Amino acid sequence: MAINYLRKKSTAKHFHSHETSQLSCSTDGVLYVTIKNKLYIVPPNMAIFIPKHVPHKSEMQKEVTLSSLYLPDTHVKFFLNKIQLIQLTPLANLLILKICSLEKNYFKKIEGKRLLEVLIDELKNADTIHYAEIIIPEDRKLFRAYELFREIKEGWPSNHEVAEHLHVSTRTLLRLFKKETGMSFVIWKQKFRFVKALELLQRYKNTSMVASRLGYKSDSAFITMFKKMSGGKLPKYFSCSKPPI
Repeated sequence: MAINYLRKKSTAKHFHSHETSQLSCSTDGVLYVTIKNKLYIVPPNMAIFIPKHVPHKSEMQKEVTLSSLYLPDTHVKFFLNKIQLIQLTPLANLLILKICSLEKNYFKKIEGKRLLEVLIDELKNADTIHYAEIIIPEDRKLFRAYELFREIKEGWPSNHEVAEHLHVSTRTLLRLFKKETGMSFVIWKQKFRFVKALELLQRYKNTSMVASRLGYKSDSAFITMFKKMSGGKLPKYFSCSKPPI
């Protein structure tokens, strides 16, 4: 059999791995995948490729439908055996849904094999994404900052407020964060804000509401940030479950 697939309404919240490589996406919510010291954010119209034997755990903000394809080595050589976030084309999105609706025996037939070949061709030509991942600090104190941002429901704390939460000075916070991650705290915060925007756009489907909840004083300021972080895509691209044509 060329392919195994799974569609389910829940996710594994503990670390696990698989004997085959995995391609996962959701159709109606944001998928969070933790691998080592990174959090990967996968909204609809995107997928994550996880090589075989790589420990990971997946979480959702609510119960959603997760589609996972478990692919043998012969079908995933072009992924170079590394974790990748992929921008799904409209056709790739539809093919994954189609494959997950079929019986496994279908892929023993020539029609099933052709369907899978078309999907693989689409994935080969798809864009990879580098803006939807967050470094998770290993330092216990800095990890509390990560937990703070994961739990934020409204507003956005200043550097000074985060430092107070950790019981350190702002200067110490910035120095420690740069030392451990190699990234400035300001840039990390900006990436996290973008990640929160992806989540809220799925929940509220409204750019103005999301901008307000993230502490932006105007929609235009939010859209400017969003386009910069997403490589030019507008918020509305991520507020729909169906991929734009």
